[in-house]
Amino acid sequence: MYYRLLPMNNQSDNNTDKNKNTASNAAFSSAFALGWEMGYTITVPLVLFALLGRFADKYFSTSPVFLLTGIILSIFVSVFLLYHKVKRIIKEQEEGNKT
Repeated sequence: MYYRLLPMNNQSDNNTDKNKNTASNAAFSSAFALGWEMGYTITVPLVLFALLGRFADKYFSTSPVFLLTGIILSIFVSVFLLYHKVKRIIKEQEEGNKT
């Protein structure tokens, strides 16, 4: 008969590893969601203002004026939105560290 010897793992060590993996997965998921949220915060205003600028250029026959204005305006809107999101996240982190 052949017996394979397996190392004896302490049950508490196994639970600790599972807790670490769960915490690691939660942190990764949170960071991934934050990255997508930031990406959409930049992309949506850019696309909307660029399209509005393009339609305004076609309507008024002013080739790149409104398109460029829309892109520049979208940069300011994106920075404004990102600033407030980051400010909110920092505030939540500080409140979480206090407790």
